[in-house]
Amino acid sequence: EDGVTTNTYTVSITSSFVILGLGDLESNVYPNPFVNELNIVSRDRFNKIRVYDINGREVLNVGMLSTNNYKLDVSKLAQGLYNVSIHITNGDVKTLRVLK
Repeated sequence: EDGVTTNTYTVSITSSFVILGLGDLESNVYPNPFVNELNIVSRDRFNKIRVYDINGREVLNVGMLSTNNYKLDVSKLAQGLYNVSIHITNGDVKTLRVLK
């Protein structure tokens, strides 16, 4: 009667965690762009990480892993574009591009 209309709404929020990748939705490297550290997450276990600069030169190589989650120290890398290759234990290699 005072000219005010009140409406009641019910809002349902659903959240889920999805590991996003480049095309295959199985691997992720973040943050992108990065500064000092890269987090590498994969649905599958991996045993090696290789980082290449834009000219294809290997600038980092971490082996002897058996994990699906790894924090990579990239603080010594210069600014630029890099390809991160994640070597899955089944022999597959997933490559993602990142920027520093």
